[in-house]
Amino acid sequence: MSQYKPVSRLLTTSSGDLQSLLEQAHYFQALTRTLRDAIDPILGEHITIANIRENTAIVAADTPAWLSKIRYMAPTILAILKQQSGLADLRKIQFKVQPPTEPATPDREVRRASLSSASSKVLESAASGIRDLELASALRRLSRQHNK
Repeated sequence: MSQYKPVSRLLTTSSGDLQSLLEQAHYFQALTRTLRDAIDPILGEHITIANIRENTAIVAADTPAWLSKIRYMAPTILAILKQQSGLADLRKIQFKVQPPTEPATPDREVRRASLSSASSKVLESAASGIRDLELASALRRLSRQHNK
């Protein structure tokens, strides 16, 4: 008989540790949504409720820059969270930086630098007047990178 259990059984068992962990994760997601709905949407994109322990809410921001802006909202965040069921005894907020798990995707296509044919000719001309052979060679290589 195998000692391994199927993952589906672990997830559906109501008394398992994994089930309680999933419930806690869903609870923190719901708190995060509630908080995001109550504050400035731009700030809300960068804030997450990471944990609650010993009457302290651990609030995470995705970068130190956003964290510094969110810290100013500590009294507001505390008031919003204390209104939630079971959190009336919340006393303080601790802030942490927690980078996003998925890399950010650029909003638009990345532009590549381009060199016009006129700029290419200027570089070639400059290379011909330079005595330093290494620098002249580098300018010539660069001049060949123009868009045709």
